[in-house]
Amino acid sequence: MKWEETLNRYFNTTDDENQLPESTTDITEKEPTRKVKKKAMNRSSTLGIDPNNNQNRISQGTKIVGDITSSGSFRVDGEFEGTIKSSGKVVIGETGTLKGTLHSSEVEVEGKIEGKIVVSELLSLRSTARVQGEVITSKLAVEPGATFNASCDMNSNANRAIKTLDGREKTEQPA
Repeated sequence: MKWEETLNRYFNTTDDENQLPESTTDITEKEPTRKVKKKAMNRSSTLGIDPNNNQNRISQGTKIVGDITSSGSFRVDGEFEGTIKSSGKVVIGETGTLKGTLHSSEVEVEGKIEGKIVVSELLSLRSTARVQGEVITSKLAVEPGATFNASCDMNSNANRAIKTLDGREKTEQPA
């Protein structure tokens, strides 16, 4: 007789319902379950990286010279020299540097950029950002502490048509 069975019989002499069945005292799982197998295969998910996410990354300590075209998001924590064209969001991390041209729909800068930045939506400059060159964007957000030494074009056309309250169009001349 096994020790657990002896204890159960000793303490539960009259109540057979509360005793553990023999099979539960002897369970040893030889094959990992499906959930354990999935976790082992998707080890990157335990590192905080989503394997299904289309984010590309240049890690700190890496230097790349060339041109990159990407349909997914992009993060630069290392050094990049050249042109990046992305339809997703581009993040220049605090340790990241970019020398060249950047075309994207949304850009967040924590590091350093020297060159031309063309953003179709929002350009966000964090307090640690250092931007030097030329910027073309529709929206710009700058945190206090950021260094912004660039010419900036906020998608201003030579003549923008503005509708007045009564529905007429008025042509605005740049100042």
